[in-house]
Amino acid sequence: MMDLRKRLELLGERFKGRINGVWYESMLMYLQQNEPAQFLVELCEVLCDGEGKITKEEYTDIYSLNAEMGFPVGEKTMKYLLQEKCDEAR
Repeated sequence: MMDLRKRLELLGERFKGRINGVWYESMLMYLQQNEPAQFLVELCEVLCDGEGKITKEEYTDIYSLNAEMGFPVGEKTMKYLLQEKCDEAR
């Protein structure tokens, strides 16, 4: 099984080009500083604030990582991602 950092890097790469490059680079710094929870929190905040949508698979990956890490991303944010940002949730 892939380690947590690698899984987060791969998740982040899926959004490269879909989110602001400056935000993307700043989020990667959290991984470099060994702060994976902050990386996931920032990614979710950027996704919530952006205009784009996410796929059900992307949401599922985010939810799985969030659960594995002890839920650093709050329930309210996860619910918003699912209901407002996930294309297939409607």
